[in-house]
Amino acid sequence: EVVDVVLPKDEGEYKIHRFRIIRLVESDFNQSLGMLLARPMGHFLEDTNEYPEMQYGSRDGQMTISAVLNKVLTFDIVRMMKIVMATEENDAVGCYDRVMQQKVSLYLQRMGIALAVITCVCRTFDETRHYIKTAHGLSKSYYEGTNEVPLFGAGQGTTVGPFFWLLIFSIMLEALDPTMKGMKFNSPCRTITTERYGDAFVDDTKFGVTADQPEGNYEPTDEEMKAQVQQVINELTRLSQHYEKLLYTSGGALNIKKCHWVMMAWRWVHGKAYLMPSAECPGKLFLTSGSSEIQEEVPRLEPMECYRTLGVHIA
Repeated sequence: EVVDVVLPKDEGEYKIHRFRIIRLVESDFNQSLGMLLARPMGHFLEDTNEYPEMQYGSRDGQMTISAVLNKVLTFDIVRMMKIVMATEENDAVGCYDRVMQQKVSLYLQRMGIALAVITCVCRTFDETRHYIKTAHGLSKSYYEGTNEVPLFGAGQGTTVGPFFWLLIFSIMLEALDPTMKGMKFNSPCRTITTERYGDAFVDDTKFGVTADQPEGNYEPTDEEMKAQVQQVINELTRLSQHYEKLLYTSGGALNIKKCHWVMMAWRWVHGKAYLMPSAECPGKLFLTSGSSEIQEEVPRLEPMECYRTLGVHIA
């Protein structure tokens, strides 16, 4: 049995979709999950470099601000080197509450965890009875999952919730098509090259794609710039849609209306480059969500527009 309490995400606003559900789990059981499973296995995965480098959430030695710093430095490099780049900020729904126990079970079995331990943990969350606590007290009735409508996820408030999400995120990154392009940057002398798909903190994920960078001093024509813009839009659409499908098949979902994307492209005038607003650089990003085949347009921000990510305003 667990007790569910809710916290409003926005102070003073009590909309049902803006509540954060916190599970109050029996203390000894919760602590044992952390000491016997999440903590030792988390250290093992860190030591064996199993976690994706782009994920900064729920890991020892990593900080939220590191993901923000990477985003800021990426924008700075793009401005200095006049690279064409498109990025998308993804907003997942109910991260810890939508992790499928079956996939976690398979991953833990692959790691060699005893089946009895896995069965104990997964069956506990499958068969949990949920009571609700409010200012009026504890509910007398409860809700629980059924075979027809199962409940997923360890939930926020459990010690294994962040660990389970890291496992799922690792699986999704491993499953990404290796032919997909991400962000690629070269040092000025072209002896150092870095490549990555983006940066993530738990379920707040940014993906980005850069256009191919020609060598030497190069001022692209308008037609070449349009071709680069279309290239990064196509590649970003492909990458984002693939991630959405992987997230959906693992129990998660994207809130496409709360996602947004930015295009950084350049207009050259007498040897100087200027960031083009969306009016001069048209383009749209469409994604499908879940089992629906209807394409939804992802909101687009101007390249000079400030937005908030992980509690920090950047542009």
